[in-house]
Amino acid sequence: MNADGGDFAVYKWTSVIPGMAVHLNCSSVCLPIGETVEWSLLPNHSGPPVNVTSGGDYVASVDNGLVIVNVNANEDVGTFQCTYGGHVLTQHRISISGAAYSKLFIVLAA
Repeated sequence: MNADGGDFAVYKWTSVIPGMAVHLNCSSVCLPIGETVEWSLLPNHSGPPVNVTSGGDYVASVDNGLVIVNVNANEDVGTFQCTYGGHVLTQHRISISGAAYSKLFIVLAA
């Protein structure tokens, strides 16, 4: 907690391209062994926070980060929040850039 009694958090702004993968890190100080953080998405619209710790296009990384495997321009815009014990550690504000992105797969024949 910071001096005024609120959460002490790191705020980051990230612009991404739809279809790309992005890793969000969590500024956690030492967590007890076996403990993990929770990730939630606070959408830009007035909906409730959504738990995105894992599942679908969200994968928790071993460093308590979050990987968005395939950024969706409609679903992944807003503030991703990393919390532990009810305290906000990091917030990532995700916006979508105007550029198009497509994945290229190269298959090598043997």
